[in-house]
Amino acid sequence: MHMAGATVLVIDCDTARQQYLKSILGFIDREVIAAEDGAAWRTSVSDSDGVGVVFLGLCQSETQQLEILRAIRQWDANMPILLVVDGKNPPSVPQEVLAGVLGSLELPLRYPQMVHALHQAEVYREVRQQTGTRRTALMALQGWNMDYPDASNFLDILFHSRSIHDTD
Repeated sequence: MHMAGATVLVIDCDTARQQYLKSILGFIDREVIAAEDGAAWRTSVSDSDGVGVVFLGLCQSETQQLEILRAIRQWDANMPILLVVDGKNPPSVPQEVLAGVLGSLELPLRYPQMVHALHQAEVYREVRQQTGTRRTALMALQGWNMDYPDASNFLDILFHSRSIHDTD
């Protein structure tokens, strides 16, 4: 019997890569729901309670990838999404997609990388469900002590400076 959130939703138009991910995830006792595109994953999954993380791979276009990302956020705003990319030939990924994902997994996958990513996704989801904010969840992953009184103010400055820097 699998715990809630043990299922990984893999969305990738490359069926060979889907099979590759399914075999690796199966090896570490994760159930997998695989879909080739935005319409397919919606019919494969009834609710998000059993899904703990989404692996988002290549889609037919950057526009389709962005549409899928938005649809996942509407389906479950707390869902951690990991972008699956080819480590030898990484695609150009739009900034809007990068901003909407927890991180990326480079192929070929290594066991420690996979286990670490799945753990990060679990922590992210738990903190996000408790606090409701993406920023707090990301800070928890980075080891911030939110009980420290100045942490919040410092982080406001840090995130504000990043947003200013990003517009240059």
